[in-house]
Amino acid sequence: MIIKGVIANTGVDPEGQRLDVSWLERELPRWFHESGMVTVNFTGSPVARCYMLDTIDGEWVGKVEVLDDKTAQMIRANALRGLSISIKNTHVDYYQNSAVGVIDGGHIIRVSLIDKPFYTNDNLEILYES
Repeated sequence: MIIKGVIANTGVDPEGQRLDVSWLERELPRWFHESGMVTVNFTGSPVARCYMLDTIDGEWVGKVEVLDDKTAQMIRANALRGLSISIKNTHVDYYQNSAVGVIDGGHIIRVSLIDKPFYTNDNLEILYES
């Protein structure tokens, strides 16, 4: 199965934070080139591999090859509906006492398929099934 989905963007998430554009432009490609592997809900072994990363209208979009049948079934059943990043050593800056924190530091250590996307609902698109 090949899917496409938004991995990250610079919108405000439910925790009241957003990602700094220049940090994201550095950090997401680093993750892609060093690993590109995708887990489920930030745990366990990789179940998919991101093989294409692009920016479309301010969103980082990945094309992902799902490597196992159980994960593919969960995507088909809409139990996994999006992608999200996990950041180690996160630095959040609150510019001018803004209520919105800006993540401008740390390292993306994992991208995961998740049941509840932060930014959009049902943002996974199945592109191909064998």
